[in-house]
Amino acid sequence: MISQKFSNPLVIQPMPGIGDMVWFLPHVRAIADHFSIQKQVSVLARPSTHASTLLSKEPSIKEIIPLYRRQLNRQGLERESNHEKPYQHDGLCGLLQLAKDLRHHHFDAVWILDRHAFYVYGALLAGIPHRFGLGFGLEKIFLKFPTLPKEFHKRHARDRATEFLKSFNIESNLYEYPLAIDDAIMGKMRSLFPKNGSWACIGIGASEKEKKWSIAHFATLVEFLCSKGIACLICGGPSEKQEAEAIKGRVPHQYQASIHCVTNLSVMETGALITESDFYIGNDTFLYNLAALQNKPSLAIQGIVPTHTYLKTMQAVGNKKDINEVLPSEVIDILTHSSLFPMC
Repeated sequence: MISQKFSNPLVIQPMPGIGDMVWFLPHVRAIADHFSIQKQVSVLARPSTHASTLLSKEPSIKEIIPLYRRQLNRQGLERESNHEKPYQHDGLCGLLQLAKDLRHHHFDAVWILDRHAFYVYGALLAGIPHRFGLGFGLEKIFLKFPTLPKEFHKRHARDRATEFLKSFNIESNLYEYPLAIDDAIMGKMRSLFPKNGSWACIGIGASEKEKKWSIAHFATLVEFLCSKGIACLICGGPSEKQEAEAIKGRVPHQYQASIHCVTNLSVMETGALITESDFYIGNDTFLYNLAALQNKPSLAIQGIVPTHTYLKTMQAVGNKKDINEVLPSEVIDILTHSSLFPMC
């Protein structure tokens, strides 16, 4: 078993979502703790993860290095297209560019938390001498032992990373503690949204249409929560502003003062509000993952795309062909009977 520590290690986490970065944060922390002399690692990640902002106060992170590769969703459409350097790491030329970019940093070890051979070859061409990865294909010959057995190839990405670290006798769940958020941001959010009583964070955004619950269903849920004396923060990005206002507009007038539409904040400002909230309900999005990491009870509404419930603070309802077949009554039933949500 490897006991060596490295002076300049790298972790490659190429999945595109902010929630994906939250998934792998415990693994990154574990690698930094066990294999870095300085207890820090650099991370190669896509700009769409907002890792530079999200992990700005994370002590295990030395540097975020941007990865510019095309990423398609389930419909074959681009998930992100407005990079400052669009797709410079795509294809054979992109592989050579990636190797050049990594070589500049003089890394002495790399952990690749992904099953694609592209990153193994990039690390090899970059001259990184100690390469650790899952190793499901021919690229396995360029990786150090241990690698994962082939039966893990189709497992969930986070589960693969967890099993990978177990092969080093490392339990990543020991590193599932809350993300640090800047005190100034926390203070700003407390000033803008002074808390008085219980708060529910309602997440209406999602990376794909199939993961979005309807305005009408959300309005029914918000009305229920307000009737219980729970204020609701309807959270999303700028593109969800009209949806948030439409949800609020459907709720009876007597509850309007308890509803706040929050669609113009940065990732970390929203994270600060989640940290102040009592629980999360909504679509399977980064807010669901971040809230759970912050030790907040989190309920995801899911359609046909399975929701990964990997923390004890997580629960999911649905798993139907169409997410809007999940009725508000089913969500309310979970809230009123689950031990995770005693405030409801």
